[in-house]
Amino acid sequence: MAEVNKFPGREPAVSGGKSSLPPGGEPPYGPGMEARLAVLEQIAATTRDALVEIKAEMRELRTEIKGEISELRTEMRSEFRDVRAEMKDLRQDQKTDSGSCLAR
Repeated sequence: MAEVNKFPGREPAVSGGKSSLPPGGEPPYGPGMEARLAVLEQIAATTRDALVEIKAEMRELRTEIKGEISELRTEMRSEFRDVRAEMKDLRQDQKTDSGSCLAR
């Protein structure tokens, strides 16, 4: 949907902190509107820059987390393998012990 310009003669905001309002404070803008708009345009630019930085940090964190999860999976698999081997040995020992008790 196309954006409708509510204020004829006003161009979209221009970067650099300068307002794109025509000078003179004519209606519908009123006195001080140019300065107020310049502040809002600066806030929008600062917000945009912050969002770009946040997105980059999130990408970096996502990459780090994926790596740490991968390492954790590898460690857990190794630990589970060790536990299974110990359980197998214990079962074997139990069978051996119970067999020797029955032989008595």
